[in-house]
Amino acid sequence: MAAMYTPEAGEVISIVLDQAGFAYNNEFTGPPTPTMVTNKELLTKIEKDMFSRIAYGRDPIDAFDKFVEEWKQKGGDQITQEVNEWYKSVHGN
Repeated sequence: MAAMYTPEAGEVISIVLDQAGFAYNNEFTGPPTPTMVTNKELLTKIEKDMFSRIAYGRDPIDAFDKFVEEWKQKGGDQITQEVNEWYKSVHGN
């Protein structure tokens, strides 16, 4: 199946390229945290779904705020805490 490019998709690509300077490397190199083991698959799925729905105009950009709340409630905040604790233990900050 051929890819379908729309004017909106072109806008998304342009935005992504404009934001490249704001990208960051994931410095987490430890083993999966306990919450990653139980929740990471679900969090990755809802993240990909949300980005696709916004990128293809199925959801408004405002839907991202609701996604963030859901992501945090389903383990995102806990994973962030666990990764930050790991980082401090490795880097001493």
